[in-house]
Amino acid sequence: MLLACQLVILALVVPAILAFRRLPPQNVLPDTVPLQYDALSSKLLPKLIRGHLLDGVQQRGTLNDGEQRTSCCGDLGCFPITSDFFHILHRPINAAPNCAIRTKLKMRLNTRENPDKSEFLDLYDSAATIGQSHFQPQRPTKVIIHGLMDRYVLRWNRQMMEEFLLEGDYNVIRLDWSAGNQPPYTQAVANSRLVGVFTAQFIKHLVDEYGARMQDFHLIGHSLGTHTACYAGEHIRLNYGTLLQRITALDPAGPYFENMPPTVRCDPTDANFIDTIISDGQYIIPNMGLGSSQPMGHINFYPNGGTLQPGCENLGPLNRAAADSLRLMTAFDLLEMLTESMTETFICSHMRALMMFVESINTAPCSICSYECTTYTDFLEGKCFSCKDATKCSKLGYFVNASLAHPNVQNKFYTLTADATPLCTTMYKFQMTLQNKTKENQAKTAKGMVKVTLHGTRGSSNALLLSENAVTMEPGKTYRFMVESRRDLGVVHSLVLYWVDSSHLVDVGKAKIIHLHGNLLLTDQSELISEFQPTQSAVKEKRNQLASFVTSHSQ
Repeated sequence: MLLACQLVILALVVPAILAFRRLPPQNVLPDTVPLQYDALSSKLLPKLIRGHLLDGVQQRGTLNDGEQRTSCCGDLGCFPITSDFFHILHRPINAAPNCAIRTKLKMRLNTRENPDKSEFLDLYDSAATIGQSHFQPQRPTKVIIHGLMDRYVLRWNRQMMEEFLLEGDYNVIRLDWSAGNQPPYTQAVANSRLVGVFTAQFIKHLVDEYGARMQDFHLIGHSLGTHTACYAGEHIRLNYGTLLQRITALDPAGPYFENMPPTVRCDPTDANFIDTIISDGQYIIPNMGLGSSQPMGHINFYPNGGTLQPGCENLGPLNRAAADSLRLMTAFDLLEMLTESMTETFICSHMRALMMFVESINTAPCSICSYECTTYTDFLEGKCFSCKDATKCSKLGYFVNASLAHPNVQNKFYTLTADATPLCTTMYKFQMTLQNKTKENQAKTAKGMVKVTLHGTRGSSNALLLSENAVTMEPGKTYRFMVESRRDLGVVHSLVLYWVDSSHLVDVGKAKIIHLHGNLLLTDQSELISEFQPTQSAVKEKRNQLASFVTSHSQ
């Protein structure tokens, strides 16, 4: 049914797009594009859609999914399609890896000796390439693996390499498997198994022939590249009796992997330590999500809940043009903007995990602290905002606390980020308590959108929304919210509370009021609690209520 829904939706969109837009040449990708759009330019959306249509048409008859089939690719071995690779909803179509791409896979090396020009390392011509390169086995080695329709030369890939070389003396290898990552998607999924085994054999060759150490290898994969890295880790574990040191999974691809057995996807057995950053963990239907919400590592980060990221809500020229209602547009113009808008919105959250990881390598003063919590809702309610137990919080990204990893345990960590670079923020927990109902106050339950503005010694925040949804405020109850500021405010000396009723109930002649009990509390990331006394306890709707600092104490 999932595949049928995809095909129906695409069948409605594609004819209109193709009627007004010529398809681009095959395998054309820009060399440099903005970081958040590297994986897919707007001009490639019709190609991607066409690939998904061919996915259902060309391959359905090639393999019987209930039957075990095996494809053998020379020295890379055989790839059986066993029953664990099939699910009627999550993985209805299985292709065999394309053995022809084996000789087209390329490893590109950069070191501090050759930061600008990469060197081609050939597993099948080792002496002439690896032996003559700047590869040094005593150095730690980073292997960067891109995903679907991506290339090693694109900006995010190169930027990650540059950040690594700035941070330390590493061998940085970028795997180029663009010969096998093109649509249809199911073929790229199948090819990722072959590419994973190729990567494993390449690493084993560096260990056996050049004296590199397995514990010095760190693989970083994005999207489909995540599972490629984990296939490499699995092959090393099963065939060589050892483990990669670390795999970083940046928004692991969801379609055809989520809810599948560990043998099919990334899982904690694939390396000594696996950390994931999940930024687009929504189902592709109906939310157009490309990642997976399923925890696949030892430590799993869910920034902003792991779904729609701040700044990705209203992207694209279609949304920017919507305000200009007087502009006359031809059908071609409208369709052009629709295509670009869909693409920008489609991949924005998926690429955010990459941006977070790249930023984390060399921006220690602007690190993103994350907190272990059962659910994102509990985190937003301030139930997990503490690092007193050092095992309950960690930096997100390159400098994650790997000591928190435990076998057979998959912990979830949550945090808040900004809507643009730099993505780090200063987080606070805000708390207010409402008075019980009395004859004097006649307090009633109110429902509204609540904001707080913080004023500190280094500046002021914007008006921070306490919740994306209207807050139901009942007399006698205490409410806690996580908020974040993009700027460092210094010592907060006052705040302003503001709310707008959203109950739509008409109470003629009576002002809508909430009644505060005691002081407002603000906890910062050092866990210092500051108390702020409001000028009055009755807070009318649409009126700014100032509260001034009175005291502070440790949590």
